[in-house]
Amino acid sequence: MRRFTSTLAAAALASAVLIAGSSAIASANHRGINHGRDVAAIESLQARFHASVSGGGHIDDLMALWADDATFTNGAGTVFAGKDAIRAMFLQGGGFKNDWVSVTPAFKTRIAVHGDMANVYFECHFVDYHANPEVVVTHGTFSGTAKKVHGRWLFFHVTAGTNPLTP
Repeated sequence: MRRFTSTLAAAALASAVLIAGSSAIASANHRGINHGRDVAAIESLQARFHASVSGGGHIDDLMALWADDATFTNGAGTVFAGKDAIRAMFLQGGGFKNDWVSVTPAFKTRIAVHGDMANVYFECHFVDYHANPEVVVTHGTFSGTAKKVHGRWLFFHVTAGTNPLTP
C-alpha cells in the first residue's frame, strides 16, 4: 500500500509539472520564443560582467561586453564615451586593484526587452573571500540599456551608482 501511495504521489507530481511546463511554454510562445532567448542572453551578459570584474579584473573580457559606441556614467556623473574611454576608466579606478569577487542578488535583476534594445538593472555586491566572505566590502548599482549588435547583446548606455541597495 505504501509503495502504491508513493507511486500515486509521484504520478501526481509529474502531472503537475507537465501542466505547469505546458503553461510556461504557451506563455513563452505567446511573448515569442526570441524574447526568452534575449532575456537569457542579457542575463549571461550580466554574469560575464561579474566574472570579468572579479579576482583582480579581466579588462579584455570586460571590454568585450560593450558596444563600440557605448557610454558609461560613473557615480560622480562623469560620462565616458566609447570603449577606449570606458577601458581607461575601469583600469584607473574601477576596482582592478583588489582581489574581490562581484556577485549579484539575481532576484533583483530587471530586464525589459524592446526589440533590439533592452533596459537593464542589476546590483553588484563585492566580497573579499580572503578576509571575510560574509561581508559586502562595497556595492554598486548598474542601470541602463543594452543593444543587440550583429546578433549579440552588448552594454550600450550605462550608469553606475552607489545608491542604497534595494531590499
